[in-house]
Amino acid sequence: MSSVIPQRSDNAGPRPQLVISVDDGIAETLAYLPDGRRVVTGSDDGTVKVWNLERGDQEGTSMKCKRDVFGLAVTRDGTRIISGDEDGSIKVWDVEFHELIREWTHEGGCFDISISPDDRLIAVADKTVIVYTVEGRLVNDAIEVDHDGTVLSVSFSPDGNKLACGTSGSDIRVYDVKSGKPILRPLKGHKGRVYRVLWSRDGSKIFSASHDKTIRCWNSDTGEQIEQPWSGHKEIISSLSLSPDGSILASASKDKTVRFWDANSGHPIGQQLEHGDRVSAVSFSSSGGFVVSTTWAGKLYLWRVPWLDSVESQTSQGTNLDMVHNTVHCAQLSLFPPVRDQNSTETDALRMSAMVPPDSDTMQYIFPYPYPTHHLELLQVRRTVPDFPFVPGADQVWCFHSDSVARFVAYIYH
Repeated sequence: MSSVIPQRSDNAGPRPQLVISVDDGIAETLAYLPDGRRVVTGSDDGTVKVWNLERGDQEGTSMKCKRDVFGLAVTRDGTRIISGDEDGSIKVWDVEFHELIREWTHEGGCFDISISPDDRLIAVADKTVIVYTVEGRLVNDAIEVDHDGTVLSVSFSPDGNKLACGTSGSDIRVYDVKSGKPILRPLKGHKGRVYRVLWSRDGSKIFSASHDKTIRCWNSDTGEQIEQPWSGHKEIISSLSLSPDGSILASASKDKTVRFWDANSGHPIGQQLEHGDRVSAVSFSSSGGFVVSTTWAGKLYLWRVPWLDSVESQTSQGTNLDMVHNTVHCAQLSLFPPVRDQNSTETDALRMSAMVPPDSDTMQYIFPYPYPTHHLELLQVRRTVPDFPFVPGADQVWCFHSDSVARFVAYIYH
């Protein structure tokens, strides 16, 4: 069962757009599908499930694994789900039909998996790291991580040539994918298990999250720590997610919060997202306008990123542009990317379109565009887009990049 939470509240903190009860146990892993409409969860009851955010319920049947699902990933083309459970069963599933495509066993169990950027390779972590093709064939010998514990997290670099590994021994190791040889000395600094490692979009940095309640940022060429640890969480940090443009890092913690950080400076951004229980995972949407989080209580939360709340206050300040002005209030951002306006001939780096109810004239608005970070730019709504449902009393803003990918839709009330 799901419940839609009002997007405006007297409470000081952000409120979720949607809350779904996904499991009786812990939803341990999470992945957003590229279409922005669905997310995938893996749980300690041994199931993988797809959730439709438009309807607020489960889509199709559950995909069955043997034990706790610790590893979960989705291919970039959005057609396959890869799961890895505690027994080492690696399964490849069809996203639409939830059918098992192939399966193999990774000896030693699975604590995490990562897919290469080209969707061709899968890295599986336990006490070692083994790289497979998506067909389940071994690429090379196991990478023998030189420590006495377990590899808790693994991540391919953006070019697919390196693997970063977070260990229970509190350090990070970096290896060459083809040779399996270490590239850097161990990255030391954390004072507890490293639960998550993640590369920056350009591959120049590695982010790590730890049992010691801190996030650290590392130079991926030298292995040196960049500046001081990022502090703020009061408990273990279990998950990290990077915004699509790479500028914002989200972190999930057992302190029942999701926090946001400037990926360059490490400074906190916006308000933290408060949950009713310990947070197990967090993931940005493909648009960057939303995050989904899961908790140990088996709840899935959908949030609008909190810095978008500044839109309303920004519009009230006015501008000096010589054009038609209208008071605009951002009431809700759509969850889903719209279809491109095929009739558009504009070549702006970013262009916006608005739809108004039938038989109404197209209105012009000054509207702050908050994607992809907390920096705001003033842009103009320019044209209507047909055949899309409207909310009474509200127009809809469609935002496009020059690559024709729609980033979000906003309802605006006036």
